Amino acid sequence: MPPFVVDASMTRSWCFVDEVPPYSRAVLAALETTYVVVPALWPFEVANALALAERRKRITQEGIADFLETLRRLPIQVERREAL
Repeated sequence: MPPFVVDASMTRSWCFVDEVPPYSRAVLAALETTYVVVPALWPFEVANALALAERRKRITQEGIADFLETLRRLPIQVERREAL
C-alpha cells in the first residue's frame, strides 16, 4: 500500500479517544503495512497541540510522554525541506 500524508490534526486525533473518526482509525491501522509522510512543520504542530491540551487539562505530562513514545514507534517519515 502506498504511504499516506498525515497532518497534525489527524495525529492529534490518535491521542484523544473522543476525537478518533473512522478514517483516522483506518489510517492508524494501516501503519502496520505502510508508512506516513508528514510535513516538515508537523513536529512543531503536534508539540503545540499537546501543550494546549495539557494547559486545558485534557492530558497529563505522563500522557504526553506515552503518546510521543507511541509516535516514535510508528513508521512516520518527516518531509525534509532545504533552507532557502
